[in-house]
Amino acid sequence: MKITDIAELSGVSKATVSRVLNNSPNVKEETREKIMKIIEKNNYYPNAIARNLSKRENNSIGVIIPDISNPFFAKIVDKISIEAEKKGLNVFLCNSGEEFKNQEKFIKTLIEQRIKGIILIATRETYPKSDFLKEYIKEIPVIILDRALKTDLPSVLMPNFELAYDATKLFIENGHKEIAIITGPLTEKTATDRLEGYKKAMLDNKLKVKKQNIFYGDFNVESGYEMSKEILKNKKITGVFVSNNLMTIGLLKAARESGHRIPEDISVFSFEEIEWGEYFGLEISAYKIPFELMGQKAVEVLFRRIEDKTFNQKVEVDLERAANQKLSIKNIRGKEDVKK
Repeated sequence: MKITDIAELSGVSKATVSRVLNNSPNVKEETREKIMKIIEKNNYYPNAIARNLSKRENNSIGVIIPDISNPFFAKIVDKISIEAEKKGLNVFLCNSGEEFKNQEKFIKTLIEQRIKGIILIATRETYPKSDFLKEYIKEIPVIILDRALKTDLPSVLMPNFELAYDATKLFIENGHKEIAIITGPLTEKTATDRLEGYKKAMLDNKLKVKKQNIFYGDFNVESGYEMSKEILKNKKITGVFVSNNLMTIGLLKAARESGHRIPEDISVFSFEEIEWGEYFGLEISAYKIPFELMGQKAVEVLFRRIEDKTFNQKVEVDLERAANQKLSIKNIRGKEDVKK
């Protein structure tokens, strides 16, 4: 849709629509409201290139994250900013707050600002709506970071399935058969991949995948706490694979309240390490996230996309297999009834 279409639908001139878009005071409020309703109804956003031919391109990149309060995303942004600065670029940071509408609004705003490209960590509900990006990638280079989408766009992701498989296998190698998992929200592919990795490891080792051992969290502390209270009531469960570090913090709180010792009473593996945990005696088996490498790869892949609009490589960033992976997993081989 073009500005002429908006003008025709509104029954006004292109000049009037242009004044509204540029917040000119020389438009009647009634006319302004009428035009804005049509703009919103038709999901119109002005073509920044057409409106700003006389302006230089903004020497910045945009980064859209779903939750600025989550340390995981804050660390990634920090590393992206460092890499961008090396290239003489500024970073526009947008926090969608896990709201799809906010995410879409920010993409439009960044296009308006004529930035060079966007690094997108999508909201949880974006995966089934991945097609929404088709409209915007015609206007600006976009790459996907951390949370996979159903798209051919270039991406920088972790091998979530394989990592979850290996973590679950670590329990099994130490004699655990009743292994619970606390997943993230299944609208997010990160969570489904980790759940599927857990299931595959169980089945490959001839262990049943029990519905009652799958607990559905939302990647936040409170859900980890609530799910863990239920898990710790089940004396058959000897190990818990937690899909991220925030939910692991919730588990630690529940274990402290119930008097469960780790790993003496319950074994735990966290997909991500708990920062500063070792200083508080929280030595939990976990993967170490290579934030610096993720930030570096994200900027590198975005620049490849800026230079070549057909570039669509998917880059996998593996996690560091830290030396502490067996710290909170107890070896119970030959002690299947240890918790009875």
